[in-house]
Amino acid sequence: MPRRKLTEQEIDDAQKRGRARIHYLADHPEERAREMAEHEAKVEKKQQANVRQHQPVVTDISYNGEFAQIQFTRNNGERVTGIYQLTGWAWAPATIWDRLDRKARKFLEKEKAAAPPPPDPAETPRS
Repeated sequence: MPRRKLTEQEIDDAQKRGRARIHYLADHPEERAREMAEHEAKVEKKQQANVRQHQPVVTDISYNGEFAQIQFTRNNGERVTGIYQLTGWAWAPATIWDRLDRKARKFLEKEKAAAPPPPDPAETPRS
């Protein structure tokens, strides 16, 4: 539903009230400081409401990323620590791909060297 358009008189009255408030706060700095503190507390509370409580925190990564230690706090205040082991990748980093490519090439070269040479077609008997 659209807002009602303000009349000229309502706009003038709002501006007068605003100017009167500015003059009052200029004469009473303690009131302005109190209002600012209230506003900052309100904004802080609103911001903290948007932050997910008890987020997990990574406290240690060891063995080149193979293990991770993660801690978080439950709603009842209990502190939980979990140690997780990497078992696989959804998409491996480039260094892992390079290492696997080198191992695969080395394995294929070794297999090629160990395999007997293919038979010579000239020496193969025809049926």
